[in-house]
Amino acid sequence: MEYTPLDIIAMILETLNFKRGRILLNRFLPPDQLQNYLTVLQENRMLVYEEEKQTYKTTDKGMYFLQIYNQVGDLVAPTGI
Repeated sequence: MEYTPLDIIAMILETLNFKRGRILLNRFLPPDQLQNYLTVLQENRMLVYEEEKQTYKTTDKGMYFLQIYNQVGDLVAPTGI
């Protein structure tokens, strides 16, 4: 299955809320590509890096994106298959 950039963004925002999220993402994306996405998400205030915990956290704006992303997915998902 091929993922769109929006799919990848949603996966990153969802996965980084889990303790081992970065490890899982490194298996899915090359490190340089993951870093590019992390930078873009930080610039757009959808993600913050918590220095003291050395972890990323999805912001309210990122959570709002996920909510809309999932709603759109529900609207266009095939039914009865």
